[in-house]
Order: sequence, then C-alpha cells, then structure tokens
Amino acid sequence: MERSKFLLGEGRTALFATKHGKGLLVQSLFNDQLGIQVQVAPEFDTDVFGTFSGEVNRRDSALETVRRKAKAAAEKYGHDLILASEGSFGPHPEIFFAHANEEYLLLADYKNKREYLAKHLTTDTNFSGERLTNLTDLATFLQKVGFPEAKVILKNREENPDVVSKDLASEEEVATAAQDLLNRFGSFYVETDMRAMNNPLRRKAIAETAQKLIEKIKSLCPNCAAPGFDWYDVKTGLPCELCQQPTNSVLALKHRCEVCQFENEQPRPDNKSFESAMYCNYCNP
Repeated sequence: MERSKFLLGEGRTALFATKHGKGLLVQSLFNDQLGIQVQVAPEFDTDVFGTFSGEVNRRDSALETVRRKAKAAAEKYGHDLILASEGSFGPHPEIFFAHANEEYLLLADYKNKREYLAKHLTTDTNFSGERLTNLTDLATFLQKVGFPEAKVILKNREENPDVVSKDLASEEEVATAAQDLLNRFGSFYVETDMRAMNNPLRRKAIAETAQKLIEKIKSLCPNCAAPGFDWYDVKTGLPCELCQQPTNSVLALKHRCEVCQFENEQPRPDNKSFESAMYCNYCNP
C-alpha cells in the first residue's frame, strides 16, 4: 500500500517533554522503527504538573496531564511533534492486594492534527511506601524495593510533606536523612522513587509503552493508509467450547480510522476461538 500524506514522515524530530531521563529509553526505538529522531526538550520543568513525592499535587488525570505536557511543550518551543508521558501508581483495578503502574505515552502531531496514544498497565512494579520509626525496618524496606538500583524518597509525612529527601545514593545517606527525621518528628515516611531515572522497573514499563505506541503508529488504515489504525471497542460472542452458543467474552476487536472513518473487525490478538464452558450462560447458568 502506498504511503498516505497523513503518515508522520521519516526524518522528523519529536521533542520529548521530560526531565527525568526518559529520552534514552525511547530514542533508538523511534529512530529504528519509525525513522523519527527523539530529542529531550531542554529545561522543560514537568514537576509543575505534579510530583510523585507530593510537593506538587497533580490536579488532573494522567491522560489529561500528558496532553497538558505536550501542549505546553509545543507552545514553549514552537515544535509540531511532541512526545510526552505520565505514570500513575496505586492498587490494581482488578487484582486484589496488587500494586500497578499505569503508563501513558502520547505522540502529538500538531502539523497533521493527530495524536497517537498508548496505555500500558503492569503489576511489575516496586511501588511501595511505609511509615517507620526505626532504622532496622528501613533497612528491610530498602532490600525489599531493590535499593540502590531503585532509589527511595524520605518525608516527614506521606501527604503534603514539609521535608523531603531525594536522590540519596547510598545506605549511609538514607540512614542519615532518616535519623534526622526521627530526631525532629519521631517517625518518617519512606517510599520508592518512581521517577524514571531512579527506578529500573519504571524505565522498563515506559519502554514497553513506547513499543506499544510504535506498533499502533505502524498499523495503517486499509482504506487510506493513515497511521494509528487501532481498536476502539470490542464485539462479544466468543462461542462456548461445549454448546457453541455465544458467551459474553470478546470475539473480535472493532477498529476505526480517525482520518477516513473506515471500520472493520479483526480477530482477537490471541487467536482464541472458544470460551470455557465455565463462562457460558447456557452450560453454567
């Protein structure tokens, strides 16, 4: 299929609105697979949109925040291709007692008035935090989260802290900061530093999200060849393995082109053809 005028175009440069070392995670991926150079926006302060450590509360959802970052960078630098990311951490929406990392990665093409968004949810995270009153429990926490490869943040309290210690490189530095908080407040709150530059599992999640985004961009509309041909809804009715009656499980994915509005249905990515009778309303009412 011939390339459409809506394609991003090789040789363009995307400006990454980040300050926490994310550029190195995606530069080779975008260059090798899309022909797009990624440069980090110079002196772009993403902390104004919210900090994981609590000094600045994020006022919007992760999706709204990643769009605000992209727009702010486009306006500040006068650039028409912007990459921005945002992560959220907390309880998994479906798995009890499990923490999750949800990543958003957005490529905003203001030249062609298109945006490409990827979302990635993973339980492969060391997101954790505890209020402690002694250094012995602190040592246990450091071992659990993988310090020093994964850094930690110390605060006098979890929410709206007055004192925050970051970028502590050694156990001695962490212990010194913790002892100072103990002397002043009688306890301290320790949490994993979820900034990409200080957390290898966060870096892994961002790289995985970047690959998802690239695959989405590489998916071309069968009708007009515009990039980003992606699914927007599901079709249920996967047949039961015993009675062949339709179940409520996903049968196919509905795809739509945002440019020409062409639609089609595509099989499940896992090529599953039948559902277990356990989930059948006829066999197991």
